[in-house]
Amino acid sequence: MNIGRLALLAAAGRRTISTLSANSLQRSLLCNSGALATTSAFGVLNLLKRQRRPRQHSRQVATRTSSRNEFGAPHRRVTDFLLVLNAAAFIAQIVSKDRLLLLGAKDNQLIRAGEWWRLITPVALHASWLHLLTNNYSLNSLGPAVEGLCGRQRFVSVYTASALMGSVASYAFNPSPSVGASGAIFGLGGALAVYAARHRKLMGARGDAILQSLGQSLILNLAIGLTTPRIDQWGHLGGLVGGALTAYLLGPNIQVVEGKGGKRQVQDNPPLPIFASKL
Repeated sequence: MNIGRLALLAAAGRRTISTLSANSLQRSLLCNSGALATTSAFGVLNLLKRQRRPRQHSRQVATRTSSRNEFGAPHRRVTDFLLVLNAAAFIAQIVSKDRLLLLGAKDNQLIRAGEWWRLITPVALHASWLHLLTNNYSLNSLGPAVEGLCGRQRFVSVYTASALMGSVASYAFNPSPSVGASGAIFGLGGALAVYAARHRKLMGARGDAILQSLGQSLILNLAIGLTTPRIDQWGHLGGLVGGALTAYLLGPNIQVVEGKGGKRQVQDNPPLPIFASKL
């Protein structure tokens, strides 16, 4: 599937509501599309796989790589939990006849009235089956890569901070209510970009290719957002900045340093080393 088709598929993503009511909800809700993850996921993940995969025994390695990326694999448990959470929340929306959606959507007036939980609950809510499937597809594509590179604690931090920053940016600049996980998914893209930029010397051409793929996807998404008024562009941009900033602060930041006796050591030295790996 080419980038154009993926972008069109993703254009059903985080939506806003002109009036927050159950009757108008499905018609007027705007989406965070998650197109950044969708359009770049295949290229980025293929680059990561090629970086680790030797040419010999390629079929056996491909089989092992596929099994590691399957639902339930140990390195992607947080991603799998989030996928199930999104699906369960959408089923609960249906069962509650959209009452859950009305209780959790980002609504500026209700947030100003004191309902601050609406800055985080929209990340688990979706406006339609297409919206849910698009964002879960994007999360399933990017999530395991970021979780595997950063570790569970940093992955949770990036996802949560991206969701919150996306909602804060939407609250500040978008007056319409909105829901969707793609602000957090944009944050995963930002975290992956920080990882690739920070480790360009270690990753070589692969890091440059990942950055190029993510950059092209960002430009494409900005164009989609400018031409599609129902997409919450501020939620996407806020999530992107939140994910990139969190990844920069928490790492990983893998460095090769000279230790005692001139021996080279590998260390994880992020600005905030609370989740730093012991290598």
